[in-house]
Amino acid sequence: MLNEREKKWGIIIAIIIFLGYLLPYTLLREVTAWYGSFLLWAILGIIIIWANIKLTQGWGEEE
Repeated sequence: MLNEREKKWGIIIAIIIFLGYLLPYTLLREVTAWYGSFLLWAILGIIIIWANIKLTQGWGEEE
């Protein structure tokens, strides 16, 4: 079962992934250069990596 902390980080990660699909087709629609979406996806990827680190930080300690 997921505890409250894991649920919170899971929702945050899901929102970030959703933004990775939503933003390029809405706010960045007029940006015709490939690096517009690439920069967004690179930043979101770094945020996802950070969120996964925060999510899994205490997993070994709860036993």
